[in-house]
Amino acid sequence: VPSRIFAGSAWDGVFESQDGGANWQQLNNDQSLAGIYTLAFDPLVPMTVYAGGWGRIYKSIDGGKIWRGVGGAMIYDRINAIAIDPIIPTTLYAGIGEYIFLSTDGGQEWGFYTPEFGADIRVLAVDPLTPTTVYAGTSGSGIFKLVQGAGWNAVNVGLDNLNVYALVVDPSAPAVVYAGTAGGVYRSINGGESW
Repeated sequence: VPSRIFAGSAWDGVFESQDGGANWQQLNNDQSLAGIYTLAFDPLVPMTVYAGGWGRIYKSIDGGKIWRGVGGAMIYDRINAIAIDPIIPTTLYAGIGEYIFLSTDGGQEWGFYTPEFGADIRVLAVDPLTPTTVYAGTSGSGIFKLVQGAGWNAVNVGLDNLNVYALVVDPSAPAVVYAGTAGGVYRSINGGESW
């Protein structure tokens, strides 16, 4: 439903609007959800929602009415990004501090997936046609790209600002990637090889 919008709040948890943002209601009364920094929706089952807080990921299977913590306590740091594999949505990535964590069971268990990047992970994006290709935007080290079999590599050629806060992969042409940085918006037409 296009008029239904969710928002995470660093102070008050998760809010929902059913009228395009004209009115909002808080979805949680549990103070453990007070600091929410990212939200992600299962692309196949949109009533399943993940929320990233401080060192903890929460999951709702009823569109945000009831939340429960999954995966136990993680690194005591802010979870800035959650990305979901669009083909196998039980595979999740979470950007926590300078690390990326991986879950292959819908968030029940998590493990380290990357070495330390040297800067906080701010955003994650998964290639919609080849979900083993993942992009990570950082606060100061630019963009890293994971290609199956090749590991993580920096892809910053032409990127003048390395503080990256948004990444979008074009769903119909995944070689086209957009990056929102502290210095403006950049576009790559070759999967991040140049911007």
